[in-house]
Order: sequence, then structure tokens, then C-alpha cells
Amino acid sequence: MKPKCLEFREIGQSASGKTKIISVLSKESGGVLAQIRWFAHWRKYTLKTYDDYYFDSTCLNEIVNELDRLNFEHKSKTQ
Repeated sequence: MKPKCLEFREIGQSASGKTKIISVLSKESGGVLAQIRWFAHWRKYTLKTYDDYYFDSTCLNEIVNELDRLNFEHKSKTQ
């Protein structure tokens, strides 16, 4: 399902080159709200927000779907 309120844009790779860095942007304003990066301690992609942003359940579901997709993709590559 295509996101309604957020855009996920790959902006680069980690220093090791093993994982992606994804910007999370508002479709309404185009502003950058957060970044998705690999968090080694948890061994999965996580969301780091930049400011005091509010997300409703639709936007949160979009974030969860993107995190799940990235984590599944990463796990598939390492097996």
C-alpha cells in the first residue's frame, strides 16, 4: 500500500555500507520529520525524530510498515 502522508527517501548508506539511511518526509509540507537508520544494539532499523512532531495512527502505520520492510529486506540479505 502506498503511503498517504509520508514519503520515504533513501539518502545514503551507513559508514560500513551495509545498511541504508532513509529520510522520512511529510507529503504535505515536504519537510524532513525523521530518519530511519540501522541501530546495531537492537540489530534492526529504527526511527529517530528530529523535533516534537505528532503522528496519527495512519502515519504511524506507514512508519511501522517501512521499518518492517527494511528489517525483512536486511534479514533476507544476511541469511
